[in-house]
Amino acid sequence: MIIKLPMGVTMDTSNVPNNFGVIIRDSFRKFTDGTKEEYRYEDKLRFIDCCVAYMSRSKDADEAVQDIILSETKRRMSEDGEFPNKSDFESLEFMSICYEIGQKSAKLCSNEYGCDKHDNEAALKLLASIVKIVINF
Repeated sequence: MIIKLPMGVTMDTSNVPNNFGVIIRDSFRKFTDGTKEEYRYEDKLRFIDCCVAYMSRSKDADEAVQDIILSETKRRMSEDGEFPNKSDFESLEFMSICYEIGQKSAKLCSNEYGCDKHDNEAALKLLASIVKIVINF
């Protein structure tokens, strides 16, 4: 499984290079270039957040909500046989669905990094290695 990471780094979980640690440290170094030392811990957490965002294929908010609307419309058409009303997407229930989906995709331990259990485990292993390297930087 190919995973994109911050600073233009791409990794294949089935073929992690021997110099993986060097690649991640260089990426983190570029990420923090010009930042004061007093912000180092914040930078570490931001870098890890970026890795999670890239790995979960995060989108901007508009695109994410459009995808959720499309998904909910398909579900409603399939289950109820009718097109949802505009007011359905302006409801607190729909806003809650959007919030929950966004919150889930921002978690370190998401179950949706890969398309199957093997890919997901490989992605989680890679992410755990990245966290260890960045925290120990």
